[in-house]
Amino acid sequence: MHVAHSAIGAIVNALAIGLDTAFTIHDREDSADLMNLVRHDLGFSKMEKRFPMKATCLAIYSRAVNAEAPLNEVLIDYLSSRKLLVILDNCEQVVDAAAKLAETLLRACPDLRILATSREGLGIGGEAVLPLSPLADDAVMLFAERSAAAVPGFALAENEATVAAICSRLDGLPLAIELAAAKLRAMSPEQILERLDNRYALLTRGRRGAPPRQQSLAWSVGWSYDLCIPAEQRLWARLSVFAGSFELQAAEDVCGEGHPVDLIDPLTSVVDKSILIRTESNGVVRFRLLDTLRDYGREKIHETGITSNCGAATSIRTDG
Repeated sequence: MHVAHSAIGAIVNALAIGLDTAFTIHDREDSADLMNLVRHDLGFSKMEKRFPMKATCLAIYSRAVNAEAPLNEVLIDYLSSRKLLVILDNCEQVVDAAAKLAETLLRACPDLRILATSREGLGIGGEAVLPLSPLADDAVMLFAERSAAAVPGFALAENEATVAAICSRLDGLPLAIELAAAKLRAMSPEQILERLDNRYALLTRGRRGAPPRQQSLAWSVGWSYDLCIPAEQRLWARLSVFAGSFELQAAEDVCGEGHPVDLIDPLTSVVDKSILIRTESNGVVRFRLLDTLRDYGREKIHETGITSNCGAATSIRTDG
């Protein structure tokens, strides 16, 4: 099984919450019943009040399956004799249920392959994780495409340096870039760049009809923050005091609350959840937050009063 998750998970490519399953419908007209089975089996019904969503079953081929059969049996009946790739999109919200479903299907269906997108790996046997970094060169092209839609005739060649600076400041995050490009209706690229110090106030009002999580950068990052447990949230905020990259010892000094060993598990967890970026060189492991996540963490320090061993939102640089 292959699992791909973005550098900051849901924010980069996971803009839809839920699991979208696509099969081919032939002799089945009760797709609504099957959709309800999907929702129930993955635990969606318990989470709808907090995260509005839809689990869409486009179709399934099964000539003699009882509508009340367990979902796993329905899927195995269809998949077990076929060579197929099944895509499970945005699994971080239901990672335990998605992992259980994937493992069940893979054990029963020898020719099945699963490609899952998630902010964190599913943690099952046979999983190969492919981290996806934020956009690099494609970031400028994405801005140009969205700019042309917002302001017909927008000339990238005349603004390329400024657009590149905007994309860099926004860490190459697709949603942030799209929201910034939409601001061209009222602002120049230079004005957008100047106001990115307050990116969360600026980057609002997504496209009409988009779900709430795509309407603002703050909502999108906040959704990722809410999926963290309190210990991970506190660590995210405390680590935001670092202006650049840092080593484990520095994180322990700032965030360890006098008990360095207590930091290991939550630090590992926020790496696994793509909040922290891990790099290694010459046997030294360093970590860093994207600027967008660092800014959010600092806002949480001010909002909640979270402090580190160095006080409030002091900026620390340990990478030279």
